[in-house]
Amino acid sequence: MLARWHFGIGDPNAVAWVIVGGYLVSAVLAGIACMAARSRESALRLTKPMEARDQRTMKRGWLFVTVTMVTLGINKQLDLQTLLIEIARRRARASGWYDRRRQYQEEFIAVVGLLGIIGTALLAFSLRRVFKRMWLTIVGMCALVAFVLIRAASFHYVDRFLALGGKIHVNWVLELGSLTVIIASVLIWQYGERNRAGFLRPESGADRGVSVDVDETANAAV
Repeated sequence: MLARWHFGIGDPNAVAWVIVGGYLVSAVLAGIACMAARSRESALRLTKPMEARDQRTMKRGWLFVTVTMVTLGINKQLDLQTLLIEIARRRARASGWYDRRRQYQEEFIAVVGLLGIIGTALLAFSLRRVFKRMWLTIVGMCALVAFVLIRAASFHYVDRFLALGGKIHVNWVLELGSLTVIIASVLIWQYGERNRAGFLRPESGADRGVSVDVDETANAAV
């Protein structure tokens, strides 16, 4: 058993459970979006292969979002970053560099910022064909992951900043804000894809028959 961590619910207050609920809603909506993209991929594979490929790309993107949201939601209450911090602190004391931890924490935050930029670029590149359709999700995901990693740094002035605001902490606003962006992005995507599906739906035989009848009627009138 480590001093600052134990297995169990790490943050039992109401706001923490609201945030966990946000992760759950995000995961469910992203999972639904993933299944919708998979369905459209299958439906369009023969008639519109380019769009089917885009749907496959978005399916993978939504799967990544789903897995990430589930992982972060579990971590929110198990507080696994505290476990990692405590392990790192013990190793630092054993290795003799604990007194220089501030330097390493600063370097960690710098590396997180750099990795956030690189991660955003890589995610945008992997979704480049559908970037215009998923850009808001990408922004929300990168902001959320960067927040979680920086929060895990346990850097004292970062902790003090995130705890500002009295009863409404900055970290609650940042985390809930990022989750709200992700949830909104999934809903916007679903709405846009439903509208797009209307334009991509192949013309049925009945529709073609109606079109031919209209054309013949117009020609007869002339």
